[in-house]
Order: sequence, then C-alpha cells, then structure tokens
Amino acid sequence: LSVGDRVVVEPLVRCGACCLCGKGKYHLCDSLSVVGLHLPGALTSAGCVVPSYTCFRVPDGLDLSTAALVEPLACGIHACQRSSVTPESSVLVLGAGPIGMMVTVALLHRKISKLTCVYKHEHQ
Repeated sequence: LSVGDRVVVEPLVRCGACCLCGKGKYHLCDSLSVVGLHLPGALTSAGCVVPSYTCFRVPDGLDLSTAALVEPLACGIHACQRSSVTPESSVLVLGAGPIGMMVTVALLHRKISKLTCVYKHEHQ
C-alpha cells in the first residue's frame, strides 16, 4: 500500500498474539477492536489510521461509494450462508441499515419469496 491509495477497510483490529489469532480466527480475537466502535474512525471523510493489514486496494474503475458496500455485503452473504433459509422460507430482516439491506439483497439473490425487512427510521 502507498499513501493516497484508494482502500476499503475490514474494521477488525486483532492482537495477533492470542490462541484464536494463531488459528486464523482473528474475528474471535480475545482483544478484538472494531474501527468505528472501539477505535476512532469509519464513516469519516477526514480519514483514520488503521493497521495496513485491514486495508484492501479498491480497483481502478470501481467508485468508492460502491466499494464501501463490499464489507456490509460480505456480512449479508455470510449471514445467509450460515442460515438454513431456502426459497420456501419466510424471512424477517430486522433493520434496514447497511448490513440489514445487504442481508436483504443476499436473500433476494437466493430467491427468497416471503421476505420482509422492517426499519425504524423513515429515511430507510
């Protein structure tokens, strides 16, 4: 990575020393911190400082607004893969924030016909 590269960030900052990090399960790290929750940053135009291992270059031709959806979409896809939903399932998604919407997108891709997404805020 170089200064000025366009990147997206996986917001998980791990210790790298615990047993779970050693097994490659850094998302379960004993000292896990999340950028934007435990550490300053995320959703800021001013930028933030994160470890380089959390950064992934955005390919030329992919706009940053679309690239920003990669992590929420990955969460949505992962949630669907871990579930036992089938096209015949009735599914309720609670919340229409970025991850809730990406779960909904992933479920639509799986052709779930009985799908409801509820939201709290009118702008959603």
